Amino acid sequence: MSSIPAPASASLGSTFRTLRQSRGLSMNQVARDIISTSGLGKFERGEGSIGLEKFLPMLDRMNITMAEFMYHVYHYQWTPFIHFFDQLTQGVRQSDVTELQRLQKTERDAITEPNSPLDQHWLNSIAAECAVGLVDDDQPPLAANVTAVMDYLLGITNWMQYDLYLAGFVAYFAGPDVLGYVADTIFAKVMKYKDVMANDEKTTEIVLNVLAIFLSINRLDEASDLIQRIEHTPGTRHLTDHTFHFENLKAVYQYLLGNVDEANDSFRWIIASMQRLHLTPEIRFIEQQRERLVGKLASL
Repeated sequence: MSSIPAPASASLGSTFRTLRQSRGLSMNQVARDIISTSGLGKFERGEGSIGLEKFLPMLDRMNITMAEFMYHVYHYQWTPFIHFFDQLTQGVRQSDVTELQRLQKTERDAITEPNSPLDQHWLNSIAAECAVGLVDDDQPPLAANVTAVMDYLLGITNWMQYDLYLAGFVAYFAGPDVLGYVADTIFAKVMKYKDVMANDEKTTEIVLNVLAIFLSINRLDEASDLIQRIEHTPGTRHLTDHTFHFENLKAVYQYLLGNVDEANDSFRWIIASMQRLHLTPEIRFIEQQRERLVGKLASL
C-alpha cells in the first residue's frame, strides 16, 4: 500500500496536527482503532510516514477531504501547478510579456527530461510559451511544441485537473478540429470538472476561449453550436465576469452575421452593466478582446 512520502512528512504531519487541534480532537480520538497514538505522534512530528489505508480514514473521521488537506499543506494555494497557471493567467490579462518570459525560462531551466510529458516542467514551459504567444502575436509558440502537448492530451482518456489547465493555454494554437475535441471533452464531463475545487472557473474560461477562437477564424457553424451548448449546459455560465465575457462573444457573433445594430446595442449594455458593478479590469479585457476580434473580422 502506498504511503505518504517521508520527505514531506514534516509538512504533512504538522498540517495534520494543526487541523486536528483546530477541531478540538485528541490524538486518541482520531487514531482510535486505526493506528496507535504513538504512531500518529511520530507522523505529526515528521518522524515517520503513514500508509494511505490509515491516513484517509483519519481524515474521514475529522470530516476533512484529501483535497482540503492538501490545500492547507500548500498554504492555501491548492497546488504549485495551480499557482503557476494562475501566474500565467495574470500575465496574459496584464499583457506582461516580461513576466511570462520569466516564467517560461524558470520552467525551462528546471527541465530534467526534455520532450517528455513525464516532466511537468517541460509541459509548463510550453504552456508559458503559448501564454507569450497569446499576448504577443510576433512570438507564437513552436508548432512542434503545440503538437507534442496536444498529442499528449489527446492520448489521455480521462483528463485530470492539470490537463485541464494545460489545455487552457496550448489548445488556443491547435487547429479547429482539435478545439472541437477540447470543447467536447469539457462538455462531456463539465459537471465533474466543475465540482472539483478550483476547476469551475477554468472550465468556463476554456470553453469561452474556444468560442472566441471559432469567431476569430470565422467558423460560424461551430460558434453557433458552442453558444447553444453553453446556454443549455448547467454549470458553464455561473460566474459574473464570465457571463459578461460570454455575452460579449455572442454580440461578436451577431456582428459576424451582419446584425451590427443589435451587436452594438449589446456591446453598450455589457459595458454599462460592468461599470455599475465596478468591474474595471474586466472591462479592459472585454474591450481588448473585442478590438482584436473585430480587427480580424475586418480583414477577412
